[in-house]
Amino acid sequence: MQTNKFFSALLFASYLLVWSTLASAGRPSATSANPQIRVSGNVQVSEGAQTSNAPERAAIEATISGYFTALNHGDVDAVLKLYTGDPVQLPFLLPSIVGTEAVRKNYENTFQQIRFQMHTTIQELVQMSPEWAYVRTDSAGMFTPVKTGKEAAATFHELFLLQKSSDGTWHIARYSFSPTAKLPDF
Repeated sequence: MQTNKFFSALLFASYLLVWSTLASAGRPSATSANPQIRVSGNVQVSEGAQTSNAPERAAIEATISGYFTALNHGDVDAVLKLYTGDPVQLPFLLPSIVGTEAVRKNYENTFQQIRFQMHTTIQELVQMSPEWAYVRTDSAGMFTPVKTGKEAAATFHELFLLQKSSDGTWHIARYSFSPTAKLPDF
């Protein structure tokens, strides 16, 4: 019961974060003017996203980097290794996707229909406790429907809720995403 209350509180905080981001969308953000620090080929971290705990920050960033690498390669197994045993996805305008098998089927279906070449910027990285953190990202890149093969620019906002496992690695417990512009038909 305590875990459910904790998740409810975290999800409520996540929704507040998303709503505050949407409400301030027309105003320039403090982090958007900051220079970027390259972490890997597909992930950057804004200066505003820096945390004081460098080893944990690096481990959390590695999970986000691994996610976008797996997404860009269409690798379902690599994506799933980054999730906890009880994952939840909160896609834009669709019902929640709950559980490992449902998340697997969602990625299988997605990768059969779409190819991604995305790059992301971590705008916010907050370690809320020794075992919980959230990461807010903005992603941009190419979105290619398999059916048409016509690449189109795509941009997204994402919110990752991560949980630290007993072996010290960070895994995605909850993942929410939404496009920031119209996507091509697929």
